[in-house]
Amino acid sequence: MRDAIIEAIPANPAGVLRVLASATSLFVRGAAGGGIRLRIRSLPLMQPATMPDALAAREEGSPPPPGDAPPAAAGSFPDDPSAALGEILQELVRRGGSDLHLTPDEAPRFRIDGRLTSIGHEPLPAAAVDAMVAAGTPPHSLTDARAGGEPDFGFTLDGVGRFRVSAFLRRGELGAVYRVIGDKASSLDALGLPFGAEGLTRLASGLVLTSGPVGSGKSTTLAAIVDRINKTRPVHVVTIEDPIEVVHEARQALITQRQVGSDTASFHTALRSVLRSDPDVVVIGEIRDRETTDAALRVTETGHLALATIHARSVTHALTRIVEMFPAEQHRQTRVRLAASLEAIYCQRLVPLASGKGRALAVEKLAPTAAARNLIREDKLHQLFAVMGAAARRGSCISLNDSLADLCRRALITREAALAASNDPEQLEHHLQSVSNGRGTL
Repeated sequence: MRDAIIEAIPANPAGVLRVLASATSLFVRGAAGGGIRLRIRSLPLMQPATMPDALAAREEGSPPPPGDAPPAAAGSFPDDPSAALGEILQELVRRGGSDLHLTPDEAPRFRIDGRLTSIGHEPLPAAAVDAMVAAGTPPHSLTDARAGGEPDFGFTLDGVGRFRVSAFLRRGELGAVYRVIGDKASSLDALGLPFGAEGLTRLASGLVLTSGPVGSGKSTTLAAIVDRINKTRPVHVVTIEDPIEVVHEARQALITQRQVGSDTASFHTALRSVLRSDPDVVVIGEIRDRETTDAALRVTETGHLALATIHARSVTHALTRIVEMFPAEQHRQTRVRLAASLEAIYCQRLVPLASGKGRALAVEKLAPTAAARNLIREDKLHQLFAVMGAAARRGSCISLNDSLADLCRRALITREAALAASNDPEQLEHHLQSVSNGRGTL
C-alpha cells in the first residue's frame, strides 16, 4: 500500500483537460475554480496497464491489427488512470461510438449506432473505475458525485475530442457515462432536416423546439442552428447549457455561452436575468420545469428568438408536456401563449441504417399554420395530425411515419427498423403496405 496525492489546479482559459500522472501523484487541470489537495490513504498499488502502443498511430476507421490488445488491461488497476481513460475514449472515437459506460465491477461498454456493445474487456474493479472517473472530473463535480449529486459536465481531451460526462453512484461506488461531442457544430444542410430548417435561422422572434428521446440528436440540431446564425447574422446569442457542449467561436454573431453550475445557479436563474444581457437569441439547453418554460415564453413575448430542447416522443407529446408543467388553472393561458409564440417543433429519431453502419435521421415537424395554432389554443391536439397531413403538401409539416416511410422508400432503413422507431407502428405498417402494393418500391 502507498499514499496517493491528487492535486487539482484551476482551469486554463480554454478549459482544456490536461493530465500529468506518476505512480504516486496525479495532477489534474480541469474546469475548477480554486485548488484542492486530497490525500487518500491505503490506495492499492496500481499495476501496469497493457495498452496497445499502436493505438494512437492508427488511421481513422482502420481495423485493429491482428492480436491487438483491448484498450486497457483486463481486470487490472491502471498505473495511470487518466491515461487509461484517455485510451478507452480514443478507442470509442475511433470506432465511431457515441457513449462509453464505466460501471463499477463491470466491463466497459460502448454504444455504437444506438446499440450497447461489448469491447472485449474484462470487468474493471470498482476502485479502478473510481480512479479513472476521478482523473477526468473537476474537483467540485467529483465532490458532488461522491455525495450523490449526479453532476453533468464537459471536458476536452487533447487529441481525442470533447465529451459530456454524467457521473453517478451505484451502490455507493463511482461510475460515469461519457458522450462524444463533436469538436464543431454539424452543418445544418448535412443533418437531413426537412425543408425549411434554414429559414429558422432568420427568425427575429418566436419559439423553436427540438424534441425527441435521449440520444436522438437534439443538441446536434440546436448547435447546427446556432452555428448558422453565428455565420450569417450580426446578433448577440446567449446560450444556457448544462453542460456546454459544442463551443462556438464568434463569427458574425457575438456568442455568450453560460454553463449551469459554474456560470449560473440554474436555468431559471439565468433566464430570469438574461434580458438584461441585451440578447437577440436565447438558447436553452433543455426545458425541464415550469419556471424554465415560463421564462422561455417570456423571452419570445418580449420580441426575442428562443431555441430550446425538450424530451418528448412526438410533437403533440412536447406540446402536452409544456402545458402540463403548469397548474391546471393555468393550462388555458399557457396554450394561448404557446400558440402565439411557437414557430416550429422538430421531433427526432435516429434509426439504424440498413447497411448496419450509421443511423439515419427521421423527423416529425410542425410549423404551425393558423389552423394549427387554433387547435393548440382550443386543446385539440389530437387533430394536429390531420392538419399536418394537409400541410405536408406545402412542406410546413411532416409526420414521423411519413419521414420513416420515406427512408424506407429510399432503402436507407429496413421496414423492421422503421416500425420499431414509430409511435404508431400499425398505421405505418398499413402505409408501407399500401405504398408497396401501389408502387412496388418496398
